[in-house]
Amino acid sequence: KKIIVDTCAGNERDRESAAFNMLSTNYLKTLKHVDCSPETISHVMCTHLHVDHVGWNTMKDPDTGTFIPTFPNAKYLFNKEEFNHWQEIVASGGGSQSTTDQAIMGECVQPIVDSNLHELIDSSYIIANEGDKCCIYLISTPGHTPGHCSVVIESNGARGVITGDCIHHPLQIQKT
Repeated sequence: KKIIVDTCAGNERDRESAAFNMLSTNYLKTLKHVDCSPETISHVMCTHLHVDHVGWNTMKDPDTGTFIPTFPNAKYLFNKEEFNHWQEIVASGGGSQSTTDQAIMGECVQPIVDSNLHELIDSSYIIANEGDKCCIYLISTPGHTPGHCSVVIESNGARGVITGDCIHHPLQIQKT
């Protein structure tokens, strides 16, 4: 399995934030350089559905200008609670940044759903279980968003956690 966790902001996106607006990065070239061409990715795990975590879920089709899945053979894993939360916000036209929310869901999530490449999961999902050799699973880390998950990787007696956006300020971990 080749798994990508959170695909970053994405190129050629009209975004309100200057940090993410109309980016032109070498993301795909870099992936290919490390032997991870889009066709070889088996899973894309989204810890949550914010602009800087789902942008490369899709890319612009050079012929049509529409957004298509970047990883055509991958199963995109969306936490069901998270997905439903953003679907409701977009459907109601609400949210603090409704224009951005509409664009994120329309450009970075809906093309995945339309292509039937998604799977709605919960925070108990196991991405891979190779017994003692390796296990990759999710844990619930809500707070930043309703369905935020972190990815735990256990291998050869070691453990690492990909947290997504669990910590935003040093005060969250200040020693008392």
